[in-house]
Amino acid sequence: MSHGPGRGTSALTHRVAVLRGRSFRRFFIGYTTSLLGTSMSAVAVTFAVLDDGGSAADLGYVLAARILPQVALVLGGGVLADRIGRRPVMLAADGLRCGAQAALAVALLAGRPEVWVFAALAALVGTGDAFCGPALDGLMIEIAPSEELGSANALCGLTQSGTGIIGPALAGLLVALAGPAVVIAIDAASYAVSTLALAMLRPPDGRHGRTVPAAAVASSATTPAAAVAETTTPLPRSPPPPPPPLPRSRQPLPPQRAGRCGGRPRRGGPSLSPGPGCGPRPRSSRCST
Repeated sequence: MSHGPGRGTSALTHRVAVLRGRSFRRFFIGYTTSLLGTSMSAVAVTFAVLDDGGSAADLGYVLAARILPQVALVLGGGVLADRIGRRPVMLAADGLRCGAQAALAVALLAGRPEVWVFAALAALVGTGDAFCGPALDGLMIEIAPSEELGSANALCGLTQSGTGIIGPALAGLLVALAGPAVVIAIDAASYAVSTLALAMLRPPDGRHGRTVPAAAVASSATTPAAAVAETTTPLPRSPPPPPPPLPRSRQPLPPQRAGRCGGRPRRGGPSLSPGPGCGPRPRSSRCST
């Protein structure tokens, strides 16, 4: 039981070690800032709609205007991230959300905007959310080292839970002190910080010797057949090994060399047939009677 705090500190140190990488550290700063601003803006928009004389139904329209684009465009956001890259999609999404929240903050500071203004700007923010979500998961896999990917996921999950608790409490305090327009302006600034952090990231392709996944090859090919041809290139085959030598007892015997008229082969050797000119010799004339 006495080693509990030490083990907890060691586990936390292991989780935070992923921040030693420059690319992931920049990504994490922008990610945390954006999450904090997003969790604060939900409370601020609610107070802004109700303070302008809107009803509960008007607030429901504004919230639905932000949720519906996320449901309708989330699949398209994943396809677009695979086509043109995850970082460009996230940069565009953060820029869109930054502009929408900045316009809403200006409208609130200038007077009392109509409900349709809230709904239209909320729809733009929801569109940015739909395109940013799928690209975010893939980008984190690309910039985090493969051996520390679990720590990166755990750290981002912890950050999401923490900002979900701290953000609404901080937003309520700021709304009471400065009004909802200031909180929404802070959310716009958080998206600007996230955009800057993403712009400072190095391109993830080729880092740590990683290869391009098959999905990226298929998305860049002109036809599906070309993609299959690129991903299924046969590997060169090595020549087969030579057969093992035969035992000495099983080695073939050397061929027997026959004489002019043949001869009796050795035992176990091949039979030899007499060659040409090896028939019976004629008797000599001197031996005839």
